[in-house]
Amino acid sequence: MIRIEGLHKTFGDRPVLRGIDLRCEAGSTTVILGGSGAGKSVLMKHVVGLLAPDAGSIDVDGVRIADCDRVQLAELRARMGMVFQQSALFDSMSVFDNVAFPIIEAAREKIEPDALAERVHTALELFDLRGIDDLLPSELSGGMRKRVGLARAIIRQPKILLYDEPTTGLDPVTTRQVDEMILTARRELGVTSLVISHDIGSSFRIADQVAFLHEGQILVSGTASEVQACDIPELREFLASWRKEV
Repeated sequence: MIRIEGLHKTFGDRPVLRGIDLRCEAGSTTVILGGSGAGKSVLMKHVVGLLAPDAGSIDVDGVRIADCDRVQLAELRARMGMVFQQSALFDSMSVFDNVAFPIIEAAREKIEPDALAERVHTALELFDLRGIDDLLPSELSGGMRKRVGLARAIIRQPKILLYDEPTTGLDPVTTRQVDEMILTARRELGVTSLVISHDIGSSFRIADQVAFLHEGQILVSGTASEVQACDIPELREFLASWRKEV
């Protein structure tokens, strides 16, 4: 579903991505795990076509990003849903209008009000959100905002979900709730998920594949168990504080 080969990106004289190779299978969840400044966000921006690589290639759902014109890139992005770090809900809009927004903004997708309401409620109910249509984001807990953000991300039935640090700033209970919603999306919708995170415990709970990104290179990738068993010094240092906690 997502294939990255030999990806390089440099800003000025600072190399940020240095030969990234990664394959994300259809219907799986891949977590890009790494600390601040590792290159995670830059990698994600390449996947959605916001940045062009200096070298290498990215294929998403059989389409080579570098070969897309603006129309083709827009069509490809329509197959993706994005869950932002701070949920990125519109403060002045109700929960219903926030979730409905991607459909309303898609000029080519005409939908009757009743059909729109059904799709919004189906998306909300998937994540146990009922009876909150008229609430504003300010009236929601952090976990509920995350779930509303995910409901909005799936409203157009994407094939791929991208998560930008989904558990940042959340307490342990809410973090586990967000982990469960990511697992629910994969299980119920069959989506391919790509998650960037520095949350080690969360990453190991949700991932089919974990790729450890360090200074612009993927040093190891595999299952949670395989990554935890790896003896690469940089990874062992990264995992040390988490292992003390557990």
